[in-house]
Amino acid sequence: MRKLPLDQDQLVNFVLNHIHEWSKEFMELNQDYHYAFGDVMDEDYQSFIGLLDQEYRRTMEKFRENAA
Repeated sequence: MRKLPLDQDQLVNFVLNHIHEWSKEFMELNQDYHYAFGDVMDEDYQSFIGLLDQEYRRTMEKFRENAA
């Protein structure tokens, strides 16, 4: 069986670290929002989850079309 490049814990840490970095970058560009860092991280997380879900559903639809 082929091993994936990241196990589930590593993948979760990878995603959370990226969300943290995206949020830090936003905060550096928008220093007036320093009080809302948690809100910015939450928004970035929700956006990521939404995009991931959309991509997953598109991929599954293509898979189903090809399997039929």
